[in-house]
Amino acid sequence: DDPGSVVWKLLETRGHDAWANSHSMNDGTGGITSSVTLPRRRIDGVFVDPRLPLLRTEVINSADVQIASDHRPLLVQIQL
Repeated sequence: DDPGSVVWKLLETRGHDAWANSHSMNDGTGGITSSVTLPRRRIDGVFVDPRLPLLRTEVINSADVQIASDHRPLLVQIQL
C-alpha cells in the first residue's frame, strides 16, 4: 500500500514507519520499492516499535534483485 493510505495509517498506529523515521535515508532511492524496472512508488514498509532505535534503512537495488523480484527489498537495521 502507499504511505498515507488507510492501511498505512493503521499500521503506523502500531509502529513507526522505519523509512520515514530513519536518519540514514541517503541511499538515493527515496524509499521507492516498486517496481524494480520502473521505480515510482514506495509501497513497501517496515513498522518498528518506537522504543527500538533505528540504525539505518536501505532500499536494495542490486543485479540479483533485478531478476529475483518485482519489488526492491527494504532493509531495516534496528538496535535491540
